Amino acid sequence: MSRMIVFYYTLEGNSGFAAETAAELAGAEIEQLQVGKEPPKKGLGKFLVGGGAAIRGTDPGLLPVAAQLREYDAVILAYPIWAGKFPPAIGAFLERYDLTGKDVYVITSSSSGNPGKSVQQVAAKTGGVRAYLSLLNPLKHREEAKEQIKAFLEQNQLNG
Repeated sequence: MSRMIVFYYTLEGNSGFAAETAAELAGAEIEQLQVGKEPPKKGLGKFLVGGGAAIRGTDPGLLPVAAQLREYDAVILAYPIWAGKFPPAIGAFLERYDLTGKDVYVITSSSSGNPGKSVQQVAAKTGGVRAYLSLLNPLKHREEAKEQIKAFLEQNQLNG
C-alpha cells in the first residue's frame, strides 16, 4: 500500500471531522491547511466574504504545509463546498503544491450534497481525481458519514 496523507481545510468543523475520520480509518497522516485570514464563521458575512473569495479565487494567505509531498503516493483532499467551489485555501494549496503523479481523492462536505464544479477543478489542477465522496452535513449525521467514509475507503482500497 502506498503512503497516504489527508490535507484538509475546515471552517465549521465538518471537513475536519471527515478528514480525521478518513485518516484514522485509512491509517494515513493528516495535516490541516492553515490560512492567515479566515472569513467570518457566522451570519451573512460568512456567505458574502467566504463565497465571494471562493468565486474570485482569492488567496487567503495559506501558510506553508509541514509535510514533504514527495514522501506520499496518495493524497486525500477534504474541504467544504463554498458557492459550488472549493474554498480559497484549497485553491492556494493546489497553486503552490504539485500533486501531478499522485493518486488524488476528494472528500467534500456541504449542506446541499452537491460538490459542484470543485472536483472538476481539482482534477484539472492535479492531473485527475481517482474518486470523490460528497458528504451532507457530516457533523449532523456523524454515524452515517463515518459509514460513507469507510465504504469510500474500502471501494478505493485505501483502508488501513
